[in-house]
Amino acid sequence: MPTDNADVVTKPQECSPEQKESDKLSSSIWDEMKESTAKLMSGVDKTLPPVPEFLDLHDTSLFCSSFDTQSHGPAGGAVAAGKDLEPKLYEIKKGDTLTAIAKEHLGPDASAAEVQQHIKEIAKLNGISDPDVIKPGKKIELPGRTSDGGTVVVDDQGTKTTQWPDGRLREENKDHTGFEKVPGDSGAYTEKHFGPDKKDNFTVTVSSDGMSVFDDGAGNKVTVWRNGNEIVENKDGTGHFRFEGAGGKFTEQHWGPKPEDKYTLEPKADGSYQGKDEAGNKHTKWDDGTEKMEYKDGRGYVSKPDTTGGSAEHH
Repeated sequence: MPTDNADVVTKPQECSPEQKESDKLSSSIWDEMKESTAKLMSGVDKTLPPVPEFLDLHDTSLFCSSFDTQSHGPAGGAVAAGKDLEPKLYEIKKGDTLTAIAKEHLGPDASAAEVQQHIKEIAKLNGISDPDVIKPGKKIELPGRTSDGGTVVVDDQGTKTTQWPDGRLREENKDHTGFEKVPGDSGAYTEKHFGPDKKDNFTVTVSSDGMSVFDDGAGNKVTVWRNGNEIVENKDGTGHFRFEGAGGKFTEQHWGPKPEDKYTLEPKADGSYQGKDEAGNKHTKWDDGTEKMEYKDGRGYVSKPDTTGGSAEHH
């Protein structure tokens, strides 16, 4: 009799083309017999079941190719979650098979159904068209999983990516930075970034209309619209509104609690953006991030971004 327990299937784990063709023909014959008998019996005696009892002996789980079906095997993702499995990079050795590799990765308690599912996952992840043909010396990724159903992969840079069926995504880099992405409705999503440094920790919220909000959790927020306009709101009460104009040029209106915080940067012919604040100081900015401050009393400084994400100031 058919069974719902894929673990008891004892047929070969990898099907030859001849086995698959045989299974396909056998299944077709059984289906035709079932349909024909059902029609015959329904016309003879309405009290009989639509399908004779003996036809239930047709157990497709005994077919080798049943591993490729949703109802009798793991191809549709039927392997149950429940425990974590770490992903790993594996170099294929002489004499290896995907079956042996999958078994070793899953551990001794893995069922036949789980092994077959893992073979499919490995083949898909590594672009292996024929699981029976693998080359020694090639490095392949063995996907892991989380106890709540996530699939985990790690690339050759050490970045670990976990994706869940509901669209959630987590990425962890070797430097311990990363993010978790949670999808919303109509293309909206939220990303929570993390890392060892303060600058690594912030949240990005993207609405369905393309507006993005960056929040560092410390009271500083940046809102960016699809057209490039942005508002920066800092914890100390300063900020600016940036308007994108023609030719990639922009205008920035700055505000804050002090007179020197209040000024407007406008594009100039030399490619810079300049403006004077309410205290009489001159502000200059360039597209590469360089800024120049000239105080009314003759003091000043130039700030240039460096390769570390910081800046160097010359006073």
